[in-house]
Amino acid sequence: MWCILGDFNTVGGSDERRGVNEGVSSGQREEIILFNNFVREVELEDLNVLGRRFSWYHPNGRSMSRIDRVLISEEWGILWGESSLWVLPRDVSDHCPLILKEGGWDWGPRPFRFNNFWLENRDQHMRI
Repeated sequence: MWCILGDFNTVGGSDERRGVNEGVSSGQREEIILFNNFVREVELEDLNVLGRRFSWYHPNGRSMSRIDRVLISEEWGILWGESSLWVLPRDVSDHCPLILKEGGWDWGPRPFRFNNFWLENRDQHMRI
């Protein structure tokens, strides 16, 4: 059972990089292929991100990449169930904090609901 997380310092595809170095050189293409082969060969799943698309931002904000990730094994998924990976806003570091949540989707707090007809029925009062 494996859960590997961290800064892998590589992207899994050209769509995971934006900004100054958007074009993929032959060396970067080979690095992407090697990384994706590694993930496939060790039978890990690269969790999709929620919240933000990129996990690293250059200080000038002009380039960004998804280089921080969580890789899980099938056994991890069976034990913990569906997991979600959230990318939060960055603060001090040039990397965004990641939160791994078990149990599927976190839709946030439940919305407050109020039905106007509750005010219209004056005959019925709440009895405790």
